[in-house]
Amino acid sequence: SDLELLDVLQECVNTFDVLAQEKEVEFRFEPNGLNPTVLGDSARLVQVFMNLISNAIKYTPKGGSVLVDLMDDASWVEVRVKDSGIGISNADKERLFQKFFRTKEALDSNEGGTGLGLVIVRELVEGHGGTIVIASEQGRGTTVSVRLPQLKS
Repeated sequence: SDLELLDVLQECVNTFDVLAQEKEVEFRFEPNGLNPTVLGDSARLVQVFMNLISNAIKYTPKGGSVLVDLMDDASWVEVRVKDSGIGISNADKERLFQKFFRTKEALDSNEGGTGLGLVIVRELVEGHGGTIVIASEQGRGTTVSVRLPQLKS
């Protein structure tokens, strides 16, 4: 069904506000004045962004920052989850979407996790006709971009 992406994202952002404060990570949501409508399943999209925001906060050290923002063009909306965290090596980036794979950085950080997250996230995004791209540099943070087809009213 048609849904306003802002509602989905706001729910996720509200959920992680407290965690970010506890970790002393600056957490910002900047929709840039956009309120795109997408076709999809609200619960599944919440799952996608909960997962991505949770990872971003989890792997960003105290004093770092996480930004969720929106960009769009004629037919797509792009949600970016950008963190200043530990980053991902090029070797690991290739394998991020394999089941049960966890990066060396994730293992070193002692944060729990099954490694199933991104596999499921990608399946859900692609099920919505979208794409997910991860750009990262070790020690310099990570940006995950989710592009979804935008419905024009």
